[in-house]
Amino acid sequence: MKLINPVKCPPQNPSFSQASVTSGATVYVSGQIGIEPATGKLAADDIAGQTERIFRNLQCILEEAGSCLEKVVKTRSSLWTCRSGAR
Repeated sequence: MKLINPVKCPPQNPSFSQASVTSGATVYVSGQIGIEPATGKLAADDIAGQTERIFRNLQCILEEAGSCLEKVVKTRSSLWTCRSGAR
């Protein structure tokens, strides 16, 4: 198994690899959030901007693994809102 950690798209959690490639050339990408690699901060305050950043990060990771977005078979997404003091 080969671990993928692109320099131009640093990990959002340093204890995880961005992706791994199996001997059968399947690429498994770890969970992503809308972090701007240059700043380490959320790329936008809205879901559209964060989603766009997530897919740019995924593209970077997949390219480093020798793949591309067009070959993606399955994705999962989780959405939640955390508000301080919300009832």
